[in-house]
Amino acid sequence: MWHVVNGRGLKVGHAASRIARLLIGKHKPTYNPAFDAGDYVVVTNAEKLIFTGDKWKQKLYRWHTGYPGGLKEVKAKDMLYKHPDAIIRTAVSKMLPKNKLRWERLKRLRVFVGEEHPHEGQVSQGYHYQVEPQSRSAVDPALAAFRDQVVADPDAFVRKYGGGKFSIVPQEQGMAVVATKIKGTHAHAVRSFGNTRSLRAARLDRLRKVVEDIQSAQAREAAKRDPL
Repeated sequence: MWHVVNGRGLKVGHAASRIARLLIGKHKPTYNPAFDAGDYVVVTNAEKLIFTGDKWKQKLYRWHTGYPGGLKEVKAKDMLYKHPDAIIRTAVSKMLPKNKLRWERLKRLRVFVGEEHPHEGQVSQGYHYQVEPQSRSAVDPALAAFRDQVVADPDAFVRKYGGGKFSIVPQEQGMAVVATKIKGTHAHAVRSFGNTRSLRAARLDRLRKVVEDIQSAQAREAAKRDPL
């Protein structure tokens, strides 16, 4: 069969893991690691795959020409400009098992820049496997239901948790929704969505405050024992 994977907005690692599974044939009930029973995979929009964080500047692709001093390296952003298909091809190659079937499976990987590809006839006869990127701004359904319940009956939430609030932190890659419950002078997050930089900074600030409180308490105890 022929499968089509649309690379628009997909992370390179996630797309490579799915493609490798199709090339190996793990999605079939007749899968056998000793035989090459995988399918063909056509990747479109290879230039629109994404890396998270600063990988475009930090990630390096290295190879050796075989001559003395022939070690070459190219940053991911430069590789995207020169050979955009090599990014997903290299990622898939590293995820395949390192055996004699590896190169035969890679021959069935067809990578193209843009939407068009010359394999419409083969794909129409087989199975059209379309992978769409997940929405980054999607909110956890359980958290959304929890929020709707609080909004519908805030008095019940106050009686149960002693008060509460919600905060929505906008980010470049979506949003982070934090539900906080308050009892007396203590507050902690009930549930949070998104491992964003602001949430990590808030956790570090809370941890730093706890450590400072412990250190100040230890200093007061030491001063009581030894006033000089």
